[in-house]
Amino acid sequence: MSRKNSLFLIIYFSLITMSHGILDGLTNGGEGVAFFAPFDNSRYFFPFTPIEVSPLNLGAFFGERGLQVIFNELIWILVPVTVLTIIKFAIIKFKKRLIKSLAIYSELSKLIQILACKSIECSIKKVL
Repeated sequence: MSRKNSLFLIIYFSLITMSHGILDGLTNGGEGVAFFAPFDNSRYFFPFTPIEVSPLNLGAFFGERGLQVIFNELIWILVPVTVLTIIKFAIIKFKKRLIKSLAIYSELSKLIQILACKSIECSIKKVL
């Protein structure tokens, strides 16, 4: 595995690990998140806690309360991630089209310059 791929994987999995704590801080239950453990034992929540805390009891998890939590997570996690992913791919596609358009424009401008030099004015300038 190349060094570049290793660095990418380290950053990728670090972001995944950090997102877990951030999502826990957005829940409305539990004891909070120890973001700075083991250096500080304080636990924190974000001021905005829209995500319902998941029930720990298996009966409740697979019951009506669990369905409410799953629906809540679909709204607050899956929808924003899907929208951001669509935006990301749209930007990538737009960039590719823009680069392709600029390349075509560059080639057309070169062709125009070549055709312009074959005109009478360019011939006269070369003679003078």
